[in-house]
Amino acid sequence: MYRFLCGLMLALCLPVSAVAQQYGKTKFGKISDEELALKSAPDDSTASAYVLYHHRNLTFDYKPDKGFVRQEKYHKRIKLLKPSSFDLADIAITFPDQHADVSGLRAVIYLPNGEKEKLSGRDFIRQDLNDDYRTIKFTFPRVEVGAVIEYMYELETGSLLVPTPFVFQENIPVAYAEYTALIPEYFTYISLGTHGNFTISENETLMRPFGPSHHQTSGAVDARVPHEWTRYVMENVPAYDVQPYSNNAHDYLPKVRLQLRTVNIPYQPTDFVLQDWFATAEDLASSSSFGKCYTSPGASNKLWEAAGPVVMAGKTDKERIDRAYYYICKNLEWNRNYSFMASDNPDNIFKNGGGNSADLNLCLLALLRQAGIEAHPALVSLRDQGNHIEVYPIIDQFDHVLVYTEVDGRPYMLDANGTDRPPGLPRIDALNHRAWIARPGAPQWIALEMPPAQHIVMADIAVDDAGMAKAQIKTRLSSYFAFEGRLQANASSELSQMPVAADIVSVFPEARVLDHQNDGDNSPDAPLSSDFSMEIPAAYAADDYIYVQPILLRLLDEDLDDVETRVYPIDFAHPWKKQFIANITPPEGYVVDELPEAIRLVSEDRGMDAMYSATVHPDNTITVRLAVNLDRTVYPAAAYPALRGMYRRIIELQQAPIVLKRAK
Repeated sequence: MYRFLCGLMLALCLPVSAVAQQYGKTKFGKISDEELALKSAPDDSTASAYVLYHHRNLTFDYKPDKGFVRQEKYHKRIKLLKPSSFDLADIAITFPDQHADVSGLRAVIYLPNGEKEKLSGRDFIRQDLNDDYRTIKFTFPRVEVGAVIEYMYELETGSLLVPTPFVFQENIPVAYAEYTALIPEYFTYISLGTHGNFTISENETLMRPFGPSHHQTSGAVDARVPHEWTRYVMENVPAYDVQPYSNNAHDYLPKVRLQLRTVNIPYQPTDFVLQDWFATAEDLASSSSFGKCYTSPGASNKLWEAAGPVVMAGKTDKERIDRAYYYICKNLEWNRNYSFMASDNPDNIFKNGGGNSADLNLCLLALLRQAGIEAHPALVSLRDQGNHIEVYPIIDQFDHVLVYTEVDGRPYMLDANGTDRPPGLPRIDALNHRAWIARPGAPQWIALEMPPAQHIVMADIAVDDAGMAKAQIKTRLSSYFAFEGRLQANASSELSQMPVAADIVSVFPEARVLDHQNDGDNSPDAPLSSDFSMEIPAAYAADDYIYVQPILLRLLDEDLDDVETRVYPIDFAHPWKKQFIANITPPEGYVVDELPEAIRLVSEDRGMDAMYSATVHPDNTITVRLAVNLDRTVYPAAAYPALRGMYRRIIELQQAPIVLKRAK
C-alpha cells in the first residue's frame, strides 16, 4: 500500500520532551495553573501570544446515506500575552457550502483569576461567505492580558480531494503542534508538504473496520482494512520572521499538505484522480463553468451582439483585442472575488453586469474567440497563495484565470478589471511568475514576466547658502509605475500626496510642493509624465561648508538591508528600471570640495545593476546620476549575502552628500 507520507520530511526522531509530556495529552476544558500563570513565551519575551496546543486529526468513514466522508477534528489553545493579540479572539471557520458541515463546536475562555466562560450556540454565527463557501464566526468575551482561549470542532465533508493543510509554525511561538491521520488503503494521497524537524515522527499500518461489506452472504458488517496511521509533532516552534519582499513565505513553513491521487475501492476499477495536464486541460475544456463559456457561441451570442461592432471597428488584431478588453472593463464590474471558474455563462454575466474574476476574463476570452482572435485561458495562483506545483496536475492550486493571446508574435496577457489598468498589465496579485495555459491538446507552463516598468526623475536644483533648495522636477513613469501613479494621483487631495512628490516628502518631511501638473497623454496605456516645483531642505550649512543630499528620493527600499539572514527568497512582482538625474547649482561663492566616487555595480548573475556618477562642469554646476535596473525578479535566500553588499552600497549612494566649500 502506498505510504502517503513516505519521504514527506526528514524527521528528527527525538525523545519526547517536557513540552510534549505537558501538552501531548491535552484535553478540552482542562487547563493547568501553570498555563494561567504564564507571563511570556519561553525564549521570546516580545511575543504577543503563545500557542499552547494545536492539533488536527484526519480520519475517514463510510455512511450509507452519504458514502465516503472525510472527517477532521481540530483543537487549539492560545495564551494571550499582550493587548496586540486580542484580535486572535475573533475566530472565523470557513468551509465549502455544498459538501461540508461543522459540528461539535465548543469554545471557552479562561481568565487569569481562574474564572472561565463557555460560549453557547447563539454566539456562533453562520454566514454565507459567497456562492461556494460558508463561515462560522464567533468572538471570545472578556478578553484580557493573561487569558487563555480554546476552541475545537469537527469538519465532515464528502470532498476527499484535498484535506485541510496543517501548518506547524505561525507568526507567534508554538509550544506544541501535532498532526495525526488514519487513512484507509482505499485512498492514496501524495504529499505536497515541506521539510520540518519533527520531535515525533511515527508511521505504521493498522487494521480497522471501514466501508460497506462486499460480497458477504451474512449480515452487512464493515470489513477490516489496512489503514496508514501517521503522527507528526513539533515542539517549541519559534515564530516565523516577517521579512520584506517575501512572497509565498508560507510555502517554506513546515506543514502537512495532501492531495488525493487514486481511489482504490475493492472490486472496482482504480480511479486515477490525478492524471496529467493533458487530461486536465480536456476536462476543463468540456466544463460548462470553464471551456464551454468561451468555445460555445451560444453562451456569448448576446454579449457578442452588443460588443461585436465595437470590437470589429479595430483595424488591427491589437486594436480589436484592446477594444474587447476595454468593453469588458467598462461594462462588467468585478465583485472582489477571485476564481478560475465562472459562476455563469457570459450572456448571463453580461446581463447581470459583473461577477468574479473568472467571469470577467472568460467573457473577454469569448469576445476574442468570436472576433476570430486566437486566445487561451492562463491559470495562476495568486502571489500570496503559494508557488505553483507543476509536477502534478493539481487544479485546486489555481485562484485566478488570465487571458493569453499574442501580438506580433509576443505574449500579451489580459486581466479585465476596471478601465484604469491598461491591457497587457495583469493585476499585481496575479504576477506569481508562472502561468498554465489550459489549451486542449497542447497545455503548457509559461513564464509570467512583464517588460520592465520605468521610473525616471530629472531635477534642476538650486541651493542657497542656508541649505534650502528650489527644485524643478520632471518625471516619466511607465507600465506598472504609471498605473500606480494614476491611482495615487486620483486619490490625492493635496499636492504633497501626488506621485513622486510624495516620495520626496517622505525623505524630506519639511519639503513643500509649490505646483504640480501632469503633461501629455493621460490615457491608461500611456506613460505618466508630470512637472512640478518644490522647496526642499536638501542641504545643511555649517561654517564654510554646505552638505547637499542630491538624491531626493529612494530608488531602492532600505528594507532590503533590514535583516542579517534571509529565510525566504527575495521576490519582486515585476522587473523595473529607475533613474534619477539632478543638475545642481551651488549658491554663489561656493565650489565643490568633495564628490562621491563614480561606481558601477553588477550582481553575479547580471540580473541587477546600478550606476552612480557625479560630474562638475566648468560653470560650477554638478550633474549627479543614479540608475538601478532590476531584470531578475526572484533571488533565493542563499543569494542574499552576496546581494546585501550591493543593496547596502546603493542605499549609501542614495544618501551620499556633495560637500561644497566657500571659495576664498
